[in-house]
Amino acid sequence: MSVSGKNMAENDFLTVKEFAELAGVSRQAINNACKGKLTEYVNVVDGQKRLHKDGLEFYCLQLSKTTCKPNSKLRVNQPSTSLHDENDNFSDTLNQLEKQLDVLEKQSRIFEKQLDTKDDQLKAKDRQLEEMSERLKEAHELNRNNQILLGQQQKLLQQFEQPVAPDLDVVDKKTEMGSDKISFFAWLKKKFNV
Repeated sequence: MSVSGKNMAENDFLTVKEFAELAGVSRQAINNACKGKLTEYVNVVDGQKRLHKDGLEFYCLQLSKTTCKPNSKLRVNQPSTSLHDENDNFSDTLNQLEKQLDVLEKQSRIFEKQLDTKDDQLKAKDRQLEEMSERLKEAHELNRNNQILLGQQQKLLQQFEQPVAPDLDVVDKKTEMGSDKISFFAWLKKKFNV
């Protein structure tokens, strides 16, 4: 279905070249679209294809703004194009913000993983400190016991090294016996009178 030329003003229509420049695509792409997506916006005047300016907005929306880049060289009194430009700017800004949000979310996940790793490391260090503290207590106890044993050993050594005072009763008995006591050979001599 083509747009009737009688109902629309002539300055509402663009040539294929003007339409292509405003859309930022080739004339061949517009000619192909005239046979498909843009058929309702096409009007043939004097054997030449003309496209209604509302078709530009429709065409750009259909291309999802990926290949449609409106060209500002041609100025057409077209409020829909300025709305389209604002919509594009808003969409671009929104896309940039979404990308920044994705980056920030990834960074946040990385930081959370790093924090979890640090927490695990701190827990391991705490366990190590507790074990070392227990070993230190054991070492102190062993050292204390060792000191006690060394003290007892020194007391025993001192007791053995101190000269023992002779028992006077034992000494007196030895002296008494010593006077009566004679050597074995002296006894033999006495006995056999040799």
